[in-house]
Amino acid sequence: MKHFTYIFIFSALSTLSCSEKSQPDNPDPVKIQLGEMMLVSNEGNFQWGNATAGLINVSTNQIWEDAFKVQNGKPLGDVLQSAIPVGSEWWLVMNNSGKIETVSTTDFKSTGTITGFTSPRYALQISANQVLVSDLHANGISVIDISTKTKTGFISIHGWTEEMAQIGDQVWVVSKAKPLIYIVNTSSLILVDSLPLPGKGTSIQKGPSGKLWIGFAGDQNEPGGILLVEAATKSILNTWNTTDNNQTPDRFEISTTGDSLFYINQGAYLLSATQNGFTPIEVVSKTDGNWYGMGFDRKRQTLYLSDAKDYVQKSTVRILELKTGLRKPDLKVGVTSGHFYFF
Repeated sequence: MKHFTYIFIFSALSTLSCSEKSQPDNPDPVKIQLGEMMLVSNEGNFQWGNATAGLINVSTNQIWEDAFKVQNGKPLGDVLQSAIPVGSEWWLVMNNSGKIETVSTTDFKSTGTITGFTSPRYALQISANQVLVSDLHANGISVIDISTKTKTGFISIHGWTEEMAQIGDQVWVVSKAKPLIYIVNTSSLILVDSLPLPGKGTSIQKGPSGKLWIGFAGDQNEPGGILLVEAATKSILNTWNTTDNNQTPDRFEISTTGDSLFYINQGAYLLSATQNGFTPIEVVSKTDGNWYGMGFDRKRQTLYLSDAKDYVQKSTVRILELKTGLRKPDLKVGVTSGHFYFF
């Protein structure tokens, strides 16, 4: 993927307007066409119990806004924070319900429920039979056995742990409690190191050739920004700072090769690891919506952005097709859409 091509495409996309394509929740059984599906994690509202796992066929734009309820006859729970594919299943991480619901990738029917969490946030599969789950309040990370779907271990880490990324035998863990990135060894399953950050962490993604993109928040004294880090040496290769202390780069998504990064910082931006000056390119202006969630379909080179509006209305999804330089019709999904996953 060539980031120079993006510069031209985004300049064209920024001038386009497009009507919203409204599609109500489909009451029919879910029909999954593998290779053409997008899973949308609609968080819902805290303590409202209105989280939904939406499914969209990206080829036909057929929408099942609440696919879990359609297939299983019951609500999903409270706050769908994130999801990951594990074998032939999707694991749906329910933050305020303190559980993970597992469903089949082929029909989205329930295959189980994993409990024993305090307030789970993100999951990461680190081996054929182990998944790590970060947590808001547990002061550590849970270790889950995939075959038994039970909690078999716990890695103590102070405070709120968030997104994770694995390179080799290291798992890098974002902390919202301290300006540190924690490093866990996958063999010993213990905390072995940490890397100081200019501010508390926000988001993390694997970059090119053993590198990591790491975001950090600003405060009243220092601006937020993004680091490019060499994992093997734990050295910071480059730093970009926002121009305003109130700005916080988050919701990282990488290009196919990992050398370019999409992120939300009020507006949506693209950053290249090789670009002179480490200067971001505006994709969508902050004045166009309340941009909350993001996903990048690397197979089709299509960017998805959710406008959360007032966090009570259903989110509107903007779709930018990079191959053609076109903005596709907007879609209505669930409340507070946070992440987009493709399978």
